Amino acid sequence: MALESKSEVIDGVEYTTTQFPARFGFRLKVTLGKKLAPALSNLLGGVGASPSLSVENLLDTEIDPGRIGKALEGLFSNLTDTEAEALLLQILSQTRRDTHGGEGGQFLTGEIVDQEYAGDYLTLYKVVGFALKVNYGSLLSGGGLFTFAGNQAPAGPTPESSA
Repeated sequence: MALESKSEVIDGVEYTTTQFPARFGFRLKVTLGKKLAPALSNLLGGVGASPSLSVENLLDTEIDPGRIGKALEGLFSNLTDTEAEALLLQILSQTRRDTHGGEGGQFLTGEIVDQEYAGDYLTLYKVVGFALKVNYGSLLSGGGLFTFAGNQAPAGPTPESSA
């Protein structure tokens, strides 16, 4: 199976992410599972307003900004500054930003990230979310990202429990 590339327009700019090679993606998934699972479990467990919220649709769900801050606080307590920067660049390593309508765009290196997203962290988080969705979207169904790290993410409320 060949590596697939997917594109999406985020805040008016087209981004293209190519899937990670399997071994790199697997290693990064283990790191993400260890570092992200507790924060995302906190995020999912605290969102009771939407009966449709589940691990499967997490990346497409509007979540209370207050919960995001709490989840990020938990994530940041699990990472050193150096680990956070390295993780960011690994996640974005196969993502290109098309700034001039063609020619494949520019890869999001550390220098490009520093220049393009200074003060625009919301867009940076959206691009990171897109790269994660392209590479690990299938793992979000069935809780694979969370169970591998030994932490099962709590499911959102079911229609029966919210009735």
